[in-house]
Amino acid sequence: MVQTWNTSDKYRGQVGPLGLITSGGRIRRARRIRLVRRMTLVAVAALLFLLTATMALARRNGSKQIPAHVSLTVQSGDTLWKLAHRYGDPRQYILERVDDLANENNLQADSVLQPGQRILIPVRNVAHLTRIQASLKP
Repeated sequence: MVQTWNTSDKYRGQVGPLGLITSGGRIRRARRIRLVRRMTLVAVAALLFLLTATMALARRNGSKQIPAHVSLTVQSGDTLWKLAHRYGDPRQYILERVDDLANENNLQADSVLQPGQRILIPVRNVAHLTRIQASLKP
């Protein structure tokens, strides 16, 4: 059974069998609810896709993780400046390389290195790591 009410011309409508306001034979509230549900479903599906893709990339790249640093034994005559010049990231200014090397090893930029001392060379990316490893091979 359909009930009709008429408070004014502006609010004329009908209450359908489910208590939904109808206008011109269409159920406006039900459409709005379906639209919100569809949009929510699409948003959830997109998030699941992005999460799955991110996890797959992380798993694939997990074996290619680069170390944060490479260990090196200081030779006679080595200084932070020479090591920074030889092994530092070439895209950085030399003084930044020296500071990075000193900070990585809890040293001052003007510290004197002793032969046999272990130094950690900070690594920024795969290309930098490859270059360091190639230069360390005898």
